Amino acid sequence: MARIFKTGIDLDNNQIANQVVERLAADPGAPVEARLIYNSTGKAVKYWNGASWITLDGSASTLGGYTAAQLLARSNHTGTQLAATISDFSAAADARIAATGYAADIGNGSLTAIVVTHGLNTRDVVVMVRQNTTPWAFIEPDIEATDANTVTLRFTTAPTAAQYRAIVQAVL
Repeated sequence: MARIFKTGIDLDNNQIANQVVERLAADPGAPVEARLIYNSTGKAVKYWNGASWITLDGSASTLGGYTAAQLLARSNHTGTQLAATISDFSAAADARIAATGYAADIGNGSLTAIVVTHGLNTRDVVVMVRQNTTPWAFIEPDIEATDANTVTLRFTTAPTAAQYRAIVQAVL
């Protein structure tokens, strides 16, 4: 299952290894500038330059030192399972973290900065945020360890009422 990021990702000059370009049967409408896709119908890697889709025509045998086969390989993919298909997933997850963690539904439709009071008396915490409905995907807001008992989650758009579940786990 793909992870959903609600803010930009800064890799701090690190590489992405074993990347697979997003595969689509047709070029999407209304893309953002610099979007990269693989059009599976046309068998072409394309990017949006802000005005039109540009096909990387493959005139060179490699791209950045990698062959087309290396760029498109999906080695070691074992599949995924939706949490919704696992009986009593939410209750079991909540019980596991109760002793050293805290979990709460978050979102009210107006706040973009949400303070979560976890009461764990440490800034050494791991914070996870997931959707509260199928596919139960984890998302990546900006996270700040505000003090020893609270974290602040920042979103570009205010989450709707109970849209997400925040899970705070103390590092032991």
